[in-house]
Amino acid sequence: MLFKTICVSLQRLSKLKEIGYKSTTKKLEKQMANKIIADWGLRSKIMSVFNTTYPTVREALNGSNSTKLRRNIRGYALRNGGAELK
Repeated sequence: MLFKTICVSLQRLSKLKEIGYKSTTKKLEKQMANKIIADWGLRSKIMSVFNTTYPTVREALNGSNSTKLRRNIRGYALRNGGAELK
């Protein structure tokens, strides 16, 4: 069973390489390094929408770590008036 799983994974990987897929991990880490400026009103709105604490929102906007929740917070902040520093 394990051998079959590995073979299927390798087949998928080779198909992805054929169509030009490249890992975007480094790009994502670079994007996450940019800080997002948001006023207190937007930060409190993010806390209520995502049901999170202030430290989570602060760390997401400062670009530390890359989790799905933090990427969603950053996207929400940019769509609702936040500004990204480069």
